[in-house]
Amino acid sequence: MVVGINLGSQAAVVASADGAILRNEDGGVRTSSIVAFTAAERKLGEAAGGSQAKDRVCSVPRLGLLKHSALADAAVARHWPFPRSEHASGLSQLAVPGFGDQSGVALLGALLGKLRSTSGAAAGSPVALSLPPCAAAGASPEEAEASRRFAKAALADAAAVGGWGEVVALPTPAEAAGEALARKYPRGEAAVDTLVVDVGHSCAFVAAGRLHPPGQGGA
Repeated sequence: MVVGINLGSQAAVVASADGAILRNEDGGVRTSSIVAFTAAERKLGEAAGGSQAKDRVCSVPRLGLLKHSALADAAVARHWPFPRSEHASGLSQLAVPGFGDQSGVALLGALLGKLRSTSGAAAGSPVALSLPPCAAAGASPEEAEASRRFAKAALADAAAVGGWGEVVALPTPAEAAGEALARKYPRGEAAVDTLVVDVGHSCAFVAAGRLHPPGQGGA
């Protein structure tokens, strides 16, 4: 069974193969993309949310951005309380007191591992991860493709850290929402054209699609 994850910059949503949204340990449908470090442990998701409010100096929000190579110089990273640098792989690396260097892949992988626990998926299960456009505004097609390849490789590595198997699909968030809609609410005999608008904390994505009846092409 393939599990789908919409990995947003602020929060993540997990869906089963039939399009149903899976709830986290608090009963919510969203899991915060946050890691927090205390004197003794690392906390993830909703458990880290309270730590972020209580001890902001030990929190790293917006983990969904860690797959991007330019994160070390990104505006959001300037608000993180840890020294940061660019790892040899091109990903950001954070120096966390008491925990040593933490790579972006390791932190993102820890979050994906928590989401695997939320889904109930066994170790090695396939996963589909949303991947919004990665290139900066004004980038050439070649630069955009290079950014996407980099992010795909980073996500695959992070998924492996989190105990997932193959990353079988990398739709945009809006495309993923359209597919979930098609599976959750199957059409009758006629196809229906849809426009899905995904409004996130950082940006919005739009996808046009056609929902087909079961067995006639999917979404």
